[in-house]
Amino acid sequence: MMAPQRVSVIVPAKSERRNLPRLLASLPPVVELIVCDASDDGTRELALHIRPERTRVLAAQGSIAATRQLRAEASRGDLLVFTDADVAFADGYFARPAAITTWDGISGAKLSTGEFARYYEAVRKCQQVTYSLLGVAAASESNMVMTRAPFRDLGGFHPELGCNEDTELFLRASRRCWHRARFDPELVVWAHVHRRLRRGVGRKSAHALVRTTLLYALCCTTGMGAATGDLTG
Repeated sequence: MMAPQRVSVIVPAKSERRNLPRLLASLPPVVELIVCDASDDGTRELALHIRPERTRVLAAQGSIAATRQLRAEASRGDLLVFTDADVAFADGYFARPAAITTWDGISGAKLSTGEFARYYEAVRKCQQVTYSLLGVAAASESNMVMTRAPFRDLGGFHPELGCNEDTELFLRASRRCWHRARFDPELVVWAHVHRRLRRGVGRKSAHALVRTTLLYALCCTTGMGAATGDLTG
């Protein structure tokens, strides 16, 4: 059970003043919130105004992977929830019995009730198939949970990665027999902003497929060191 008092939510934010209120409204008051801020639109002030308790806003440093890593280390929870500022947690998210006592990491689904709903549902089905056939939990930075001890043991995110740091972390966890990572299709966050999809569904899908496939192939054939070196930038 993901007990709220044990949870730290880590959220990168860059000029998310318009989107952040939805996320904040979906958080239980007892979870710790760490906002990794790189904004110039008052996001920091808004976050502290709306949610003054159990909220810390810290400056983003380096790449998105480096920022997530540093702020995860600064958090205090036993469970680390990584998400984005432009989503909202589904009702019951933090009460869902996610078998966290037997699984070190859980990735969930990102869905939409409006625009691009079919796209997000198709992605969820692909994640389910990938997990069922390959045992790989295809992680999304918008919705992933990891217990602190395995996160620390794995070394966290590779700061040199320019993208797919989420996928790489869960691939690493899946490939080490003493860590268990799963995909839970019912652990849902709701997308409200679709910037990259509006630039082209085909373009985004192709980019994600190529990057993830290449990363998986490199992990299987050369080990994680070579994989991360080939996917920087």
